[in-house]
Amino acid sequence: KGPSSLPALPPRNKSLASGSFAVCVMALNEGNFVAEFIDFYLMQDAAHIFFYVDSSTTDSTKAVLAPYIAAGKVTLHDWPPEPGSAMEAELKRDKIKSRIHPLETIRTFNPSCGVPNGRMMHCAGHHLQMTHCARRAHEMGIKWAGMLDIDEFWFSQRFGTLERLLAHKYNSGYHGIGQTAMQFHAGPVDGPCSQLPPVIASHLWRSPVTKYRNEKGFSKFTWVRLDKVKQSTIGVHESKFLTCTEKERSTHYCKGPLWSPLNAGKYSKPVPTCCELISHVPTLEELQWNHYGAKSRSCVHEKGMKNRNSSNVRLDLPLESFWAGMVNKTVCDTAILPHIPAKYNLALKPPVSQRCRPLIEQEPNPHSDQWNQLVVTCLYERLQLL
Repeated sequence: KGPSSLPALPPRNKSLASGSFAVCVMALNEGNFVAEFIDFYLMQDAAHIFFYVDSSTTDSTKAVLAPYIAAGKVTLHDWPPEPGSAMEAELKRDKIKSRIHPLETIRTFNPSCGVPNGRMMHCAGHHLQMTHCARRAHEMGIKWAGMLDIDEFWFSQRFGTLERLLAHKYNSGYHGIGQTAMQFHAGPVDGPCSQLPPVIASHLWRSPVTKYRNEKGFSKFTWVRLDKVKQSTIGVHESKFLTCTEKERSTHYCKGPLWSPLNAGKYSKPVPTCCELISHVPTLEELQWNHYGAKSRSCVHEKGMKNRNSSNVRLDLPLESFWAGMVNKTVCDTAILPHIPAKYNLALKPPVSQRCRPLIEQEPNPHSDQWNQLVVTCLYERLQLL
């Protein structure tokens, strides 16, 4: 489409609640995981989800998105912008720019597009995508935006939904929220990416976090208030905020978990005063982030072979060595199960055996070893029936 067919902007809704949030996500051949991702965040009361689908996608991703688009829950953008496309014209018209790569240099996820740190998503215009998404969500009147990957699931045990959690943080004066990832792996689940069961119900084993305040795990500064963040400098780990002075903004990004009190002493760089109410890490009970980067042995290998310069997969190691490192020490964590749509909860799908009936008849108790063992047992039972 040419510049003459620019899409109309979505209507602004000034009555949206203080916890209203949009999800911004990129996808390449994620057709088997798109529906559970969308349904999960709609259950978290997401106001809207913006999908930026890579132009080299060849699977069912767009077909799966179609009914959600028709229902007004999802907006689809082909990415990256092609020369002469309506998106390119829209970006130029609204002066939306990337702080890392100019529009003209953006490519797809193709492995031939390498960057110094090996993360292809950046040369695919990750920061430009986030800037565009934040701008459009703000125009709709949405108060928060989350810069996510499709293998990330954020939820709140204390507040029930992300919308209620973010409303609480909004009213408490916070401008941005981050967290350290709970790194999950597949356990006994295996198979190609396109044939795996829903990860949010079948992947219950994660790396242990015994001393959370000293945890060196992967952290992200995902959730930002759109009326406070400088939208041209949004990042997945750091952003600049309008409440900081011009001098502070010129030299500092607020880094969420990296500079939070929970990681005090880990980083020697001083915290700018303006970041104190911005770089906020709630407790795990308030906000948990489940990261399903390793969905199965086969899927890890499949994605690694397609993305040879990805920093996330060590292809110089035998696959067995990689997997042994993932599963060496594990913890069963079922905290997410009360927060997922019922149709994805494999352990509860009929027919339910007599020994599994307590999962239906009793309140979930993810802090109980006995409860978690029953969930695992019933999950094994269900996976044998699939």
